Order: sequence, then C-alpha cells, then structure tokens
Amino acid sequence: MKKYIKDSLTQEESVSYVNLITSLVNTAIIQTEGLANELNVGKKKKKKSPFSLDSRNVHVYIEGNTVTVDIYVNVIFGFSIPVVACELQEKVIAAIKENTPLIPGAINVNVSNSIFL
Repeated sequence: MKKYIKDSLTQEESVSYVNLITSLVNTAIIQTEGLANELNVGKKKKKKSPFSLDSRNVHVYIEGNTVTVDIYVNVIFGFSIPVVACELQEKVIAAIKENTPLIPGAINVNVSNSIFL
C-alpha cells in the first residue's frame, strides 16, 4: 500500500502521521522482549491499561518525506541492551515502511535505565 507522498505535508497530514508513527512505535515497544512496558516503572500512577505508554517516550520529527524517531525506553536487567535496541529499531523501521509512505531516517533508541524486576 505504497503511495506517492508530496514534498511537503499539510499540518493535518503531519499530525496524523506523527500520531500513527507514535502508535506504531508503542506497539513495537510492547512486542519487544526485554523492554519495560512503562518509562517510570517505579512510580505509582493510575493507568488506563498496563500497556499504555505516553507519547513523551516517543518523539517523531517529519521533514519532507523522511521521518526521524527518538525513543526512550527502559531495558530489563539481564537482557542485552544492544540486541534489544537493534530489535526495536528493526521493528519500527518495518512498521513505518509497511504502514506509511514516509521514508524512515534515524531511529534513535535511548536507554534511560536498566530495571531490576
């Protein structure tokens, strides 16, 4: 389902793609083994769902038809950080290519903490 994307997106299209990509990244985080489901695991907060992640963990920047994503995650102690980060990057790139006409640029995975469970 690839379609041609024009050189510049309207504000509505940009917001729509940012929301879609944020959702795709959050889904990839949930599906990646070794990642904590929530950035602030130690804090007690009321959540709608055990898998709900805030968009503050994911920052999406669209310039032209290229998308850059900054992701902030916690890795569970005992998992290899490079392996987990690489797996997450691959899932995000595949999801962007499959679900949007945008070209994935830099997919930056930032590990905030190692969590002991």
